[in-house]
Amino acid sequence: MVEYDERLREKLEKEYNKKMKNAQNIQEQLEDFKLNFIKKMKEEQLEAELIKKQVEEELERERMRDLER
Repeated sequence: MVEYDERLREKLEKEYNKKMKNAQNIQEQLEDFKLNFIKKMKEEQLEAELIKKQVEEELERERMRDLER
């Protein structure tokens, strides 16, 4: 009976360790996803700000051309 209990304990320990490692991997993947998503959003925001600035500059140039006429 003791031998059976020992084997069962080892089996349950292995299963527990496997599940904990899997949970850790999932947590790391989630963290990576979050960081990549935030990085992508920041890049898109910077790109949008650059486009907005370029449009504003182009509109100002158009205004200046209109005033010169």
